Amino acid sequence: MSSIITPKQKDRLLTRPVDESDEEILKDRRLNDFYVRKALKRWIGSIQDINLALNTLPERQISELFKEGIKDEDVFVLLEIAERALVNLDFLPIQRNEAGKLIAVKNLVTYPVDGEGPERDFSIKREATDLDKDRFSNLQKHIARLEMFVKPQQATICNDLDRLYFKYITKIAKREGHEPEILPEQNRFLPRLTPEQYRFREKQALLIGLGVRHIEYPSDVETFKEAMCSDEGNALIKKFHSMQAEPPA
Repeated sequence: MSSIITPKQKDRLLTRPVDESDEEILKDRRLNDFYVRKALKRWIGSIQDINLALNTLPERQISELFKEGIKDEDVFVLLEIAERALVNLDFLPIQRNEAGKLIAVKNLVTYPVDGEGPERDFSIKREATDLDKDRFSNLQKHIARLEMFVKPQQATICNDLDRLYFKYITKIAKREGHEPEILPEQNRFLPRLTPEQYRFREKQALLIGLGVRHIEYPSDVETFKEAMCSDEGNALIKKFHSMQAEPPA
């Protein structure tokens, strides 16, 4: 595979001078960095064209292209490049606050330098913009697609790549009168629940036992709180704890 930078440029990147007092050395390094950046810009500028070609060339040609020219390590490098882009473009997770408003938030849990005292949570929060929402929902879509390579079971497929990946299995399913659920591309992945409501969802087994099948609005949370304080709710909690205490069969 041809490189976008010359062997000499690559060598200068790998052997960057430690001594920065020599002006001639610094000049050579700056010049090399300039040409490398230009080469990277050309490659980045061609990404859309590469994707266009991959989406329009016959599938057999694409398959041969990847089998002949791509190695496992190339796949992981492409993912690393995508991660670096997310960092530098400052993609932010979004969630709903207690008032139900979408906010962009970045959290970091830290520990005292001297090892004494509790951990602290530092965060950056602001109201989510339309760009934040679009980034989040599109990224969630890609995450959902990547999960099919690490999770053995999928309930839905959502695009031509999914159909291609599950092509053989789908044929078998159709022969037996089954077909996978098709998830529309326009399906959005914006968060619906507040952090507090997510914590309540972890007790879904108890919720179903109480007849509360979904929590989405603040009123649902209050309903859940009332249900948990009822005699039936207490009985379910006791049953749950007793099951936890029982040794496995």
